[in-house]
Amino acid sequence: MKPGGFRNPEYILLAAVFILLMVISFLSQGYYGGADNINHYFLSRYSWTYPKLFLDPWGRPMYTILASPFAQFGFHGIKVFNVILGTLSALFLVKTVKILKAGQPWMAIVILIFSPLYMVMLFTAMTEILFGFLLVFSAYLFFSKRYIAAAIAISFLPFARSEGYFMIAFMFLGLLMRKEWKAIIFLGFGFVFFSIIGAWQYKDLFWVIRNNPYPLIHAVYHTPGPFWTFIRQTDTTFGAANLLFICLGIIVLVAGLFSGKREKRISNTEILLMFLLPVLGYYLFHSWMYYKGWAGSLGFIRVTAGVIPLASIIALFGISWLLLLAGNRRRLRLAINILAVLLILFFNFKTYRYPFALSKEEKVIKTASLWIKSEFSPIPVVFYNDLNVPYFLDADPYNHKKIIQLWDASSLTSIPFGAVYLWDSHFGPNECRIPLDTIMHDPYMRLIRVFRPKQKIMTYGDRPYEIYIFLKTPDAGAYDNYSLSRGFIEQEDGKLLP
Repeated sequence: MKPGGFRNPEYILLAAVFILLMVISFLSQGYYGGADNINHYFLSRYSWTYPKLFLDPWGRPMYTILASPFAQFGFHGIKVFNVILGTLSALFLVKTVKILKAGQPWMAIVILIFSPLYMVMLFTAMTEILFGFLLVFSAYLFFSKRYIAAAIAISFLPFARSEGYFMIAFMFLGLLMRKEWKAIIFLGFGFVFFSIIGAWQYKDLFWVIRNNPYPLIHAVYHTPGPFWTFIRQTDTTFGAANLLFICLGIIVLVAGLFSGKREKRISNTEILLMFLLPVLGYYLFHSWMYYKGWAGSLGFIRVTAGVIPLASIIALFGISWLLLLAGNRRRLRLAINILAVLLILFFNFKTYRYPFALSKEEKVIKTASLWIKSEFSPIPVVFYNDLNVPYFLDADPYNHKKIIQLWDASSLTSIPFGAVYLWDSHFGPNECRIPLDTIMHDPYMRLIRVFRPKQKIMTYGDRPYEIYIFLKTPDAGAYDNYSLSRGFIEQEDGKLLP
């Protein structure tokens, strides 16, 4: 073992944290972030069967390609991918801290991994963790003076998340400050790479631009929201303790801009440019998009997990300043460290419960899906709106001979006799634009079951969450679905659903 190798406390801590995350991941049956998890999982898992999925714009090609080997082992496998990425992010955060001499490297691990939103996102199939990894990895390469490598690494950021396009601008400014002209050219490497790779599939060299999955005005999600939505939830994102340390870190770094030492001023300017400004810019971008109701923004705070690795460096500067005030008083320094760790852990585990369970909606959709599996043998062709249906049925969602997602009411005529349609009040009337009354009035659709939670759940669109299962029959007008629904609802009210 090299001197100072895994005997260093930060590497021992990193190994312990990795084991902890793996245990929580396998114990967690649920996933934060809703059905988008399932879509990313399906794209990654079935990309080996349908290669065109590798370059699906919505799935983010960089994520789908890297996650696909893990997804072959099921949803737990793809969660392992994010856990590995989170651990690697912490590793490169440690290495960056050592280069910058920003404070105790082991504390950077605690700050990052136990930021509430970051930790809960590790047990998902969402893209924010890869996005954050590319950010911190490229920052590490930049500060270790491997500028071309840093430019190439961050050039792939837009293919992990669309926000990456404007985040590249901060690396551009950093390279400009250090006069690394050659490296600047490589900031377009990822774009050129995927444009060429995808040209054969899309028959268009500019497919990346022309296949944007987020139009400025989304067909369904275009309602403006409060500008301060993301800012107001920063305590949930970072935890109150880390938020305090971030504020202290900002003060310390900004104060350093007025230092009498030129080297200190330049160093702090670069740190603010590469860490703080991207975080602020990211928040401003999402706040504005939600405020205007653009690009389908729904104000979900999960997107901010992508910049938590950068914010962790700022928080570390805040803790380091407190330790500096303690001077050489070892007991006081120890007390500050212990208190900081305890507070970080407290606010993390206060915000989310682990292992992470299925949401109330997901429990109901699971119950309904498994009912279809047990009620029919063999299972007929299943039509659905929520991607959780093929997930719980363990069905290939791209095999349209077995299972099909409906996207509008006009598709109801394509349902063959003997097929089952599972309508839910979350995705049915919203993304899929299929009102319940449309199906209830369809003379060929017979209601065969209703599922509702015992306690009312309000879902998107301010509707109570419920699931209606229909069977298409050739007996036109033979059933009164409204009468049937009253009977099923009375039946469900007598049961204790999840």
